[in-house]
Amino acid sequence: MKKLIYLALPFFIAACGGGGDSSSSTPAPTLNLNAAYVDYMKTGNQTTRTISGGCSGTEVETNSAAYSGKNGAGVTGLIINNSVVDTISASSPKVCSTKLFSGTGSIDKNFYDATTLLPVTNGYTPQYNVYSNQQAFPTSVTAGSAGTIYTYQDFNGTSSPVSSAIVTYAVSADSASTLLVTITETSTLVSGAPYYTAATTYRLNANNTLSEISQKATVYNSVTGIGDLAISTTVVR
Repeated sequence: MKKLIYLALPFFIAACGGGGDSSSSTPAPTLNLNAAYVDYMKTGNQTTRTISGGCSGTEVETNSAAYSGKNGAGVTGLIINNSVVDTISASSPKVCSTKLFSGTGSIDKNFYDATTLLPVTNGYTPQYNVYSNQQAFPTSVTAGSAGTIYTYQDFNGTSSPVSSAIVTYAVSADSASTLLVTITETSTLVSGAPYYTAATTYRLNANNTLSEISQKATVYNSVTGIGDLAISTTVVR
């Protein structure tokens, strides 16, 4: 299962900075977001993050290179092994280590479409995330490009969904040769109460590669029980 406040991609959650200086006189480039995303997902990566705000600590996330396999329904696609190790400071609220950043290094298998590399339902029972409306990233984007990537319902191992979410992208200017891409996940409980929002920013480079910069998330009282928590993560380089 994915962590609560991370995108269902292992390409996880936007934007607390990292943009370069861009001048209004310098036109933003047009780049291939689809190629960059597919490469990012297929290649595998390890990312170390600093956690601050409502929770504090560090995180190391590892994603394997994608490999061919079948989900529980026998559908062939790609699999990425994901593991997360969180170290949360003792001064953080207890919910930070028990619900929000509880990675212990265990490996989860996440399933993806072989062409688009977007997440697909794992096909097992009980159900967890059930995806729909997947749309491949565009092959050509520039500053101002935006759209929806997919939606999903989280059944959390029960017979009916407990929450639903929409995942969107937005592209903004960065430099004469790069763009910023923000992926935002907005989740709502079936009651209609806000669950969490998480936005992660990546730099889209001229050679059609992506690099994660940072994330800002708000986890609402429906999860924390102690009020809304604003949390930032920044990639350590």
